[in-house]
Amino acid sequence: MACPSSDKEAVDRQDITEVFLLGCKEIGPGCLAAATNFSLSEAMSAIELMDPKMDVGLQRNQKAAGLETCREKGVFSMAGDEILATMDATMAVFVSWLEGNSIGQSLLTNVLLTEPNAVDAPILGIFGHAFSHIAQYVVTILKTAAVSEEEDFNFSIPYLPLTDRVHRDVIEELQSAEAHLNKEGTAISKAIAARFGWLRTFMQAILVLTPALSGVANKLVQNYPPDMSNFRPQLRKSIDILRACHDYSRAMVDTWTLGKQASDGIDGDFGWLPAFEPDFNRKHLPPTFPRKSVIQPRSTSLAYLVDLSESLLRIPLELPESLNDSGNLLEYFRLYGEHRCSTVFTRSFLQMVIFPFDDHVLGEVVLADIFTDTVIDCVVPAVLDNTTAAYHDAEAREAWEEFVQEYTKSMLNLVQYYGNNLTRLREKLVNALEDMRMLLDAALKVDIQSVRAMRENETGNAERNELTRRESSAFYTYILNETARLIAHHFELSFRLDLVAPYEYTYMYWYLGEVVKRSLCSGLDRAYTFILHNFKLSTSSSNKKAVQKQAKKEEKLRRRLALYQEEGKLLTAEMAMCDGMFRAAIGLSLLKKFMIPRWNDRSEEHRYLHRMAPFFLLHQPFAVSYAEYKQRSLYDSLASAGPSQLFSDAAEAFEMGRIELEKYVLPTKSGYAHALLRVCKNNAVVLRILAAGKMVEKRIHFNFVDSPVYPVLRLI
Repeated sequence: MACPSSDKEAVDRQDITEVFLLGCKEIGPGCLAAATNFSLSEAMSAIELMDPKMDVGLQRNQKAAGLETCREKGVFSMAGDEILATMDATMAVFVSWLEGNSIGQSLLTNVLLTEPNAVDAPILGIFGHAFSHIAQYVVTILKTAAVSEEEDFNFSIPYLPLTDRVHRDVIEELQSAEAHLNKEGTAISKAIAARFGWLRTFMQAILVLTPALSGVANKLVQNYPPDMSNFRPQLRKSIDILRACHDYSRAMVDTWTLGKQASDGIDGDFGWLPAFEPDFNRKHLPPTFPRKSVIQPRSTSLAYLVDLSESLLRIPLELPESLNDSGNLLEYFRLYGEHRCSTVFTRSFLQMVIFPFDDHVLGEVVLADIFTDTVIDCVVPAVLDNTTAAYHDAEAREAWEEFVQEYTKSMLNLVQYYGNNLTRLREKLVNALEDMRMLLDAALKVDIQSVRAMRENETGNAERNELTRRESSAFYTYILNETARLIAHHFELSFRLDLVAPYEYTYMYWYLGEVVKRSLCSGLDRAYTFILHNFKLSTSSSNKKAVQKQAKKEEKLRRRLALYQEEGKLLTAEMAMCDGMFRAAIGLSLLKKFMIPRWNDRSEEHRYLHRMAPFFLLHQPFAVSYAEYKQRSLYDSLASAGPSQLFSDAAEAFEMGRIELEKYVLPTKSGYAHALLRVCKNNAVVLRILAAGKMVEKRIHFNFVDSPVYPVLRLI
């Protein structure tokens, strides 16, 4: 095998055929050849290009049967069980498309969907028109939300099936056909009616909750991006629609076995059904490596649609409780993305519901107004109190306006970050922390200007002068608290994605407990003091009318104080659990229960700096050097006490956490707190056993079954 080259280079040519073949024999499956001029990315590219799943692979394009050929095969005269199987198979390829497969390998393998206007069979025709609209809705939602990448959803779409019927006509036809099929009364006709019912309610839910219709005029690209300024999500109306959608999806799961089954009993590419032609769009397949190339079976896909309907139903049921507080709104985005039913479509759907355009929540309330109300409830700043000098000071008000603009921009970015999958979200949170750095500077500027304005107008009123002193860190405290929450979430994702090795537990749990959780607890105490002091000022007023006007505000302050007290108990418990894990990790490392890689004397320092790199750009207390960590944690002193003492102290720390959690869970009945309580009880027992010198020969297993951050210790 001689490489071609010019005559000038012929003297340097060598036949490497034998050497190459000998080298191939020595390489086992899964191994890669490394060379200085052949990088890993180039090797992966070579593998992908030769993989059958890549683009069109090594398969020769074959002439595929079109709609007319399917008509000749009798696709329009299928029996009831074949029609039901075809509909369920279409649901399966639809789910596969949502899960990252290309549309040419999934949805458009059903030839009936490629030309819905040419399908004159009554049931299949309506079905094709409905999926034509749904496909365009999905693309519009995912493109507009912009929270997905290629591994989430394949945007390489050669064409979308076009229909000559508007959505209202399609919905009416689905409803009419559903009623007619239910009147027939047979099991298969009722099953088909349930499919029509799901399509109808799914379309209606999209139309009443998102502005997807604005981008659909049979040719999506003509009106993209859509005009969404007049759209308002109808949350109440959607509840009944989505409940019906969920019921229909469960009915589909219960009746899919009525459809025709493959001769081998296994769902594959559905090529055994007359309407499906797996290679129909092979020439249009994109040059990408699909995340999932396997078509899901009908049973799994229909169960997926049950979860999808349930996830969408959660939005109108739960969202209204989170709309009056910017912090709660962010928390809802976070929890929704971490739910077991979360998919790229549901996360994009949520983005479109809450922010159909610009920064208007539900298309009505400006996000800055919600943030202003939240800040008033949390820290009661003087710059927003019209009875103070800071409120009337031009420089203080200007600093406040700039701060609100920065916060709104940062929050919109963070909301979009929460629409990503968890792996990418962890990376995006680093960008969010950089935004927080700028927000901390802006918040500090507002505090400084507010204090200056109030000091220039100080009176003999001791309480007002005290308010001036406390105002020196009101906004800074609030943003510091929000920053600590983002860092805590970054840590949680690191554990949830299994990116933390046991030999890193020492500094990870120390930083999480001593820096992050303590900062949250300290910020909570300061916010509690702000609210309590303002509450005293408002109740001490002698103006009866003013007191009455403050009644609702005071009730809100009381609720906020109660929430802070309960959250403080939970944070105290988590700080104790982090301390327990920190001490336990030192003890386990001394017993060599896990290997600690060391390539030089600074190995652990390099690992620490790598882990904490995103936080070094922040203000104190988050920028903690390795030397400061070693000094503040008393690591060397604790290690010198020996494993037995460390395990005993760790057990006491988990016992303290248990006591605090029992105070918390009794009034709140929080599922999260109950899970942490189980961790504390178990770990306290295991650590006491180790402290007594028993079962120390056993292996230790960290089981994150109850919490993604705090493991249950098992001796095996």
